[in-house]
Amino acid sequence: RVDKKPFSTPSDEWFRDDKFKDYTFDVINSQRFKDLGVFDIDECNKKYTSHLAKEINITRDIWKWINMYVWQEKFLG
Repeated sequence: RVDKKPFSTPSDEWFRDDKFKDYTFDVINSQRFKDLGVFDIDECNKKYTSHLAKEINITRDIWKWINMYVWQEKFLG
């Protein structure tokens, strides 16, 4: 067996790309996301805007938001 080697992805930059930016804002501001009742929508928008400005890196949070949204859409309709 060859030992696994960790690697990183530029996901923080991916989530700043125009394609992901639009999708992420669409997710955060969707009624479905609001109906989850799990996240503070204003706080998500504020944090994501700071991420876009490179003030903070919230890649893990963004990943959670999108995955929660997609999971709910897929399994709960």
